[in-house]
Amino acid sequence: MTAFELTGLRLEEAAELLERDGISYSVEKIEPFYRAEAQPLGKGSFRIVRVREAKGGLALTVCRVPDGTGAEV
Repeated sequence: MTAFELTGLRLEEAAELLERDGISYSVEKIEPFYRAEAQPLGKGSFRIVRVREAKGGLALTVCRVPDGTGAEV
């Protein structure tokens, strides 16, 4: 599983693939800097925006993306 294959996937999809392949991972959640001024992002999917190697597996950075924005991969 490469970073290219994971980037843009929903967290649930990436987790399923990694668990199937026996790859450990950790998750770091980030949010846009303008979130406080914008509409709350309470709904939507967490998408993989960065993948890097970490001790014992992969570190996935995710950001919530509102559903229905045309951001389908």
